[in-house]
Amino acid sequence: MADELDARSIAFPLISAGVYSWPLDDAVAAAVDTIRGARTRVDEVRIVAFQQHLFDLVEAAVEASA
Repeated sequence: MADELDARSIAFPLISAGVYSWPLDDAVAAAVDTIRGARTRVDEVRIVAFQQHLFDLVEAAVEASA
């Protein structure tokens, strides 16, 4: 959809991460893996983390997948 709109950046919140009992590590891994595997012309993707410990998990997952 982002390519259809010619978007160059996009942000995704970690929906259901924790609050609906989806394990945080799994939610973060799913987000990072999905974004890494996407074929798109988007230049910048951000994962929105609303708490520091969640940000730390995202940062570690991104670094590990690089």
